Amino acid sequence: MNNIINELAEMFKHFPGIGPRQAKRFVYFLLQQDSSYLTKLNHLVAELPKMISSCVECQRFYQDGQFADHSLPCPICHDEHRRNGQLLVVEKDADLEAIEKAGSFAGQYFVLGGLVPILTKEPEKKIRLAGLVRRIETLAKAKQLTEIIFALAVTTEADHTIEYLKERLAKLAEQYSLKFTLLGRGLSGGLEIEYSDPDTLKSALENRH
Repeated sequence: MNNIINELAEMFKHFPGIGPRQAKRFVYFLLQQDSSYLTKLNHLVAELPKMISSCVECQRFYQDGQFADHSLPCPICHDEHRRNGQLLVVEKDADLEAIEKAGSFAGQYFVLGGLVPILTKEPEKKIRLAGLVRRIETLAKAKQLTEIIFALAVTTEADHTIEYLKERLAKLAEQYSLKFTLLGRGLSGGLEIEYSDPDTLKSALENRH
């Protein structure tokens, strides 16, 4: 018979940044909670796929109603006032949320869902490249896109991802006269977008190049 503590700890180890010791702490924390807490936690986890939608345009997760609907755009993509010619490309949903909270960007987004490892043999499988191409083509054909802003972390893997994207999107950029820009100085090396403070993000966007 499998040890349920170890099994649950193995599940927690799949969470970003969580190692074996932290995973075990999570399990022991749960064991100390009353049944109402565990029941609510179980209910919320079970409801996630039923309530949370993935935007058909930018790919971000969002809740806008009682049931998930993966065929509709999210409120940001649906907002015509945000079609100002700018598309900001981020790695993950947490980055998008950080930029939204900073209130320093009023355009459209696209969530890559990851980065491209330097030595990977199939880079297109590590990110949502096909979705990004569709998003760019849709906006460009509607004359609602002039600039693609790469807002990724200041890491070697992120830099590699940007170069890969520039190469794959070069023909589209030439066809529709689009320009690529990067966040300006201000972000520290190795710093994730989601952990940057609002003033730093605002400065990085204003000084993009």
